[in-house]
Amino acid sequence: MIHFHSHDIDAIADAIIHSICEIEAEDPLRKAISPDGERKPVRIAHAAYFDAEFKRLGPYERRWKSMLRAIWAAEQAIILANLKKLKKYRACDGIPPGIRKIRTGASNIVAGGKGISDNIMYPQVPFKSRLSKETKKILTAMLADLGQGKLDDLDMHIVFDVTNPRVKQWIEDYTFKFSENLEVVNSEKLRVILDTGFEQGKTIPELMAEVKQCFDSWDTYRAEIISRTETSRASNESAIEAYRQSGVVEQKQWLTAPDCCDICAEMDGEVVALEEPFFDDDYGDGMAPPKHPNCRCSVVAFIES
Repeated sequence: MIHFHSHDIDAIADAIIHSICEIEAEDPLRKAISPDGERKPVRIAHAAYFDAEFKRLGPYERRWKSMLRAIWAAEQAIILANLKKLKKYRACDGIPPGIRKIRTGASNIVAGGKGISDNIMYPQVPFKSRLSKETKKILTAMLADLGQGKLDDLDMHIVFDVTNPRVKQWIEDYTFKFSENLEVVNSEKLRVILDTGFEQGKTIPELMAEVKQCFDSWDTYRAEIISRTETSRASNESAIEAYRQSGVVEQKQWLTAPDCCDICAEMDGEVVALEEPFFDDDYGDGMAPPKHPNCRCSVVAFIES
C-alpha cells in the first residue's frame, strides 16, 4: 500500500491549482485569498486531498465490510437452520415441553417462548459480544494508525498515544453504542420478517427465501454504507485527537468530500474551535463528520498563517 503524506497531497493540490486557477496555494489548507482579503476554499484542492484520503482509508472500509459480512453470515446460518428444523414437525408429531403448536398455511409447525421468532432467531448476547470485540479491534487500529498519520502531516515528530485515557474512553463508549444500535436494528428487522410471515401463512421455504434476501441486501448496500460511515467517523476522531495531542492546533475546519450532499455542502470551509461541535447530533457528538450515513467529509487542522 502506498502511504501519502502531507507534502504529497500539497504538491498534487498545488500543481492543479497553479495550472488551472493560476493562484498561490496556502499550506496546509490550500486556501485562496480573494481581493478583499477573505479566505476562500479552493474546490479543486478537495479532489486532490480526498483522492489520497480515500486510498488511505480504503483498507479499513474493506475490513469493516469483511467483519460485518462474517457476523451476518453466522447469524443467517442459525436462522436458516432453525427454520429447517420446523419443517420436521407435523400435527402428528410429539411436541416438546414448553412448545406451542402454530398453524402456518398447510403445514403445522411448532414454536414457543415469547413469540414465534424467539425460537428461530440467533442468540443475541454472544453475537453482540462478538460484534463489540471486533469493532473495538478495528477502532483501536484505526485511531493508532490514522492518528499518527495526522501528526506526521503536521510534521510534529511525536508518537500518537492510543493509550491516552480520552482515546480509550471514546473507543469503549462508541464500541458499545455501535454494537447495541446495530444489533437492535438487525434483530427487529428479522423478527418482523419472521413474525409477519407466520401471520400471513407463508411456508418455511418462503420464509427462508425472505431471510436470505434480507441478508443479501445487507451484504451489498448496507455493508458499504456502514463501512464508509464508520471509517469516516474513526478517521475524523483520530484527526481531532491528533490535533489535541499536537498542542498547536486550536481550530478545525470542515472539508466536504467530492460530490457531497446539499446538507454537507453548507458546511464546507466552516471553522470552529477544536473543542467546539460543528452541529448537534443525537447519535454522535457533532465534533466532526459524518453528519449522516455514507458521509465521507473530513475535518482538517485550521492554522492561521
